[in-house]
Amino acid sequence: MTSRWEGLPTVAIEAAQSRTLVAGFRIGPLEEVLGAQCGCLLTDPVPADLARVVTDILADDARRRSVADALHDDVRLRFSPDRMAQRYASLYRDLAQNIPSGKDTTVA
Repeated sequence: MTSRWEGLPTVAIEAAQSRTLVAGFRIGPLEEVLGAQCGCLLTDPVPADLARVVTDILADDARRRSVADALHDDVRLRFSPDRMAQRYASLYRDLAQNIPSGKDTTVA
């Protein structure tokens, strides 16, 4: 992924769920999904470095499978539909508890 900004990198989540590694640049949301241990993220957006990382991933089947399997298991736990629904429900509960009493919260 050559993005320099992502909200929630859904493509990376979907790739991990299918045991496919993603290489890209070290941006917050992508690092949150892939983790620092994947070895697939670059600090500087240098095309030759990205090509090297992709080549390294493709050259080592055992490492690729190992990292992809671990990433798959991690992403299934953290980004499953049930887990995401729980996180949203918790967020909405927290927000609702912090609405000042008597405050009109209707949207015009």
